[in-house]
Amino acid sequence: MEPMILKAEDNNIYLTCSGYPVEYKISSDADFSNEQWTVLDPENGIPYAGLLDSGAGKAYIMTRNLFGESPVSETDIKDTALLFRPGQTGLIYSENFDGKTVRDLEEHWTFDPSGIYDRNEGGRAGGFAVEDGVMVGHWIYGRAMKFNYTLENYSFAFDFRSGHGSVNTAECSVFAIRQPAEDNPVYESSNYGDDCGMGAFGIYVMGYDTDTAPDGSTGEFSILEVAVHYADENYGQGAGMKSVFFILPEGEKFEDMNNIRVRDEGEKISVYCNDTLYCVINLSEMKTESANSKHPYSGNIYTKAELCDGDGNILETVENAEVPETGLIMFTERGNLFYVDNIEVELY
Repeated sequence: MEPMILKAEDNNIYLTCSGYPVEYKISSDADFSNEQWTVLDPENGIPYAGLLDSGAGKAYIMTRNLFGESPVSETDIKDTALLFRPGQTGLIYSENFDGKTVRDLEEHWTFDPSGIYDRNEGGRAGGFAVEDGVMVGHWIYGRAMKFNYTLENYSFAFDFRSGHGSVNTAECSVFAIRQPAEDNPVYESSNYGDDCGMGAFGIYVMGYDTDTAPDGSTGEFSILEVAVHYADENYGQGAGMKSVFFILPEGEKFEDMNNIRVRDEGEKISVYCNDTLYCVINLSEMKTESANSKHPYSGNIYTKAELCDGDGNILETVENAEVPETGLIMFTERGNLFYVDNIEVELY
């Protein structure tokens, strides 16, 4: 019986094992020149990384059992190596976007709206594009790019520039963490009150230039804003957003690229800009939440957040917070655009 391929994962091919095969051959050509029979381990699959290294795009597989050899099965192959494995530490992902298209990035990123809106491939006027080696998300068809992995005990660093922004509005460019995998419109405005913002869950980090400081004074300011969502049914998304604001030193502006790094240790989250620690968030008082009409998320959620400066002084305490225990990482925006480059992700 011809080998039936069940799936390819982590650069291994898994078979259905009909007919109880005990050995296999795999080759980049149907002649199986110089290939030897190898004992088949159904649980670990048939490795094909060596074929990829030789430039092969197809694999040919034969199996045999006590009664004879199977016909040849042919399949296309591509790199399916896992980004990281349990217990792994150190750098697991880096991306500088040089020579890439949006489509090249789909292995590790999901783009919202669904489908590819690559401006460089004739996509819609507002969409995603790699421009001069920098990833750019343009409103409205470049709303969010979501990292495809849920991480714990990690740091996520990147160079960032926003299009425009003003203090605590619902039109900003955002780096978001602890986002539910469920349908969650991170770019939607809450459209209500003093704590109006985007989204309903987790923690947002924003950087922008403005002519109005958080205290209302006027001038030229570059602001790093860190925000935590909290439950409030009066808001359109069922949550408001409490923020703390930090003014960058003279000469550092978000009209230029700035390096932001977020270190997530579970109950402690640290936010750096250009290697300076600006904000520490301490999370506590976890509860289990059930989904409802405004909140699609079900799971463990932190309900208290203390937002501190880099010296540990508490600037804002958020009660009834909406910060999931774990969640997705993404870039998003509303009525704006974001520029992202030189991403590095490390596990600890």
